[in-house]
Amino acid sequence: MSRTVLALVGMAVLAVVVAVEFTPIGGRVASWASGESWNALQPAERATVLGQIRLVTVQIAAALGAASALIYTGRTYHLARRGQVTDRFTKSLERLSSDKSYARIGGVLALERIVKDSPDQGEHAARVLNAFVLEHAPKIKPGGLERAGLPTVPSAEVGEALRVLLRSIPATAPSGRPRVDLSGRHLAGARLERSDLRSADLTKAYLAGSSFAGATVAGADFAGADLSGTDFTSAKGLLAAQLEPAASLKDCALPQALMANDTIARRVAGEHGV
Repeated sequence: MSRTVLALVGMAVLAVVVAVEFTPIGGRVASWASGESWNALQPAERATVLGQIRLVTVQIAAALGAASALIYTGRTYHLARRGQVTDRFTKSLERLSSDKSYARIGGVLALERIVKDSPDQGEHAARVLNAFVLEHAPKIKPGGLERAGLPTVPSAEVGEALRVLLRSIPATAPSGRPRVDLSGRHLAGARLERSDLRSADLTKAYLAGSSFAGATVAGADFAGADLSGTDFTSAKGLLAAQLEPAASLKDCALPQALMANDTIARRVAGEHGV
């Protein structure tokens, strides 16, 4: 409710109170409320009824005024809180764009706190963190020689961003979380335990040696991804159809149910790829 509406309501209530208290309208209201018995009342009794009508009017006006004040206070608080969240979000973005690793980590942690305090900001935070990972995680370079110079584990800030994106902002967040896109990124050795990777795009990602222990991967797309040496032993929702298009499954640790698939078992043993 806007200030203008509240002001109009206040003026209307005040006009009613003034009319009942200080004009003949009060007597007419009392007569209407008393019905046919009004004419039989003595002047003193009429004065008593009129006083009661005026008292009730004042009480109603006071209640309406209190309600309007509560509404206004609540709206003011909401606007102030939204402004604080916006300010905190802006400061987090500034930290994420810093050239200092510790400042970028601080920006990621600040976004995590914002989401915990204001779950409705989950979608916005997820978009920022996903973009941050795509920018700071190395892009896949074809061939083993080109990968030789790439890190064996994600950088500290990328690791923190993945943790917050995939654990603190689940796909079922109140505000919704966009589909996570980690396609074509070098994320060898990533610690993705207990992550929510439902429907995530991991196509052509290099995930060798990564851990998906306890992660939910239902619907995740691993087409063309290098999953050699990854740990899927306690991953949830993993199907053979998701692993078949992967570029490599060599030495991949999988649940027994999937190892029962002859084709996948041979690929895990390194006999052949896709």
